[in-house]
Order: sequence, then C-alpha cells, then structure tokens
Amino acid sequence: EFFYKLNQFSLNFNINVLKYEEQPVTIYFTGDDGKRHRYTPDILIHYRKDIAPAKYWKPLLAEVKWRTNLFKDWRELRPKFLAAKNYVRERDLDFAIITDKEIKTPYLNNAAFLLMFRRFPVIESHSSLLLQALDEFRETDPETLLQSISEDRNEIAKLLPTLWQLVGNHAVGVNLDLML
Repeated sequence: EFFYKLNQFSLNFNINVLKYEEQPVTIYFTGDDGKRHRYTPDILIHYRKDIAPAKYWKPLLAEVKWRTNLFKDWRELRPKFLAAKNYVRERDLDFAIITDKEIKTPYLNNAAFLLMFRRFPVIESHSSLLLQALDEFRETDPETLLQSISEDRNEIAKLLPTLWQLVGNHAVGVNLDLML
C-alpha cells in the first residue's frame, strides 16, 4: 500500500516526472563477508528535460521503506545502500531512501484528491470564467476566487469541480504542500 501510494499519486501527479520504472535494476556486490550479494532498488525516476528545475536533475534510483523498518533492518540494508551509491556514481544517477516521512504529506493527499478530477468533462464556460477571474488576482485561495465570481452557493458548487480539474491538470498553479 505504501509503495502503491507513492506511484499512483505522487509520481503520476508530479509535473517534473517523465516516467518511472519499478525494480529497474539488480545490483551485485561483495559484502563484508566476502560473499556475492544482490540488491534490487524499488524505483528509478526519470525527470523531464523540458522544464526547470527538473531538467537539471539526474534520474533518481530510490528505495522506499517504512522508517521503522529502515532503523530496524539498518545493518542488513546499509551494505545494499552503499552498493547502490557506488552504482549511481558510475552511471550519473542519484540515489535516495524515501520513507513514509517524505511520502505521507499534504502533497500526497492533494495529489490523490486532484487526480480524480483530471477525468471530469471540461466545461469551457466554467473554465473561462475561472481563468478570467484568476487573471485579476496575483495570488488567491479557492474560496476567495469562487466568491469573487458569485456569492450563490449553488453556482459556486457548480464551478468547484472545474477549479479542481484546472488544478489537477496543472492549468492553475497551487502550493500542493498545503492542504486544499
């Protein structure tokens, strides 16, 4: 469930992500015991090269772990992570350990919420009305925006799905690190 949430919401929604591969490589290494071991990281994330800041980022090879398991299994995991760091250094990649602390954030909740609005049918009149109202603000919040258009609660309720659709499709920028 933990990895599923990272994939489905954070990665699929993140405008900087071009694509990702699950369990993309197996890394072989010799352990302190002199034996050959193998390690398969969870994910390789490729970033878009046509937008900043993503165009400056190297692809990211990552392990996704519950924080408690990371600490509990550190002795077993550390040699694997060191092997991964050597692997990425030789291939111009980055390596990271992603835990529930980095994933369970308002961003994840917002992405999960907004992804369902991407499939809503476009109502051009609502989109135009919202985008025109947005042009008059430098920065605003959804409530202020909607109330600038109408004070009728029924009208606001009709516009709200289109607003979330615009945000979900990245036509309107918002700070997804704050709860919507």
